[in-house]
Amino acid sequence: IKNNAAADIYRFVHTRARIELAKDKRSATLMQGGKKMVATLVSPAGATFNIMAAAPLPTSPHPKENNPNAGVQKLSVHMPGAENARIVVVFHPEKGSTRNGFTQPLAKW
Repeated sequence: IKNNAAADIYRFVHTRARIELAKDKRSATLMQGGKKMVATLVSPAGATFNIMAAAPLPTSPHPKENNPNAGVQKLSVHMPGAENARIVVVFHPEKGSTRNGFTQPLAKW
């Protein structure tokens, strides 16, 4: 992501799964229906995951017709005041690896 000026950058994953963050907040375990999947934040180095309500941000429009997203939450990465960002999140089985080809820029795929 390249901005012309510093801005807040967000990356969201909406889910009905129960989310547990690791102590360092660099990975999150999503649990649903007796199954687990892990999201690992590979890049950028200083970013962390947070759990948010599945609702518009305070600065976003919020029409009354919006779906209330009952039972849904957001796994988010927030980078305040960022001009450039490359956010890489890898989803893998609980005992799987975070190694894959998705860490390269899209132009190299």
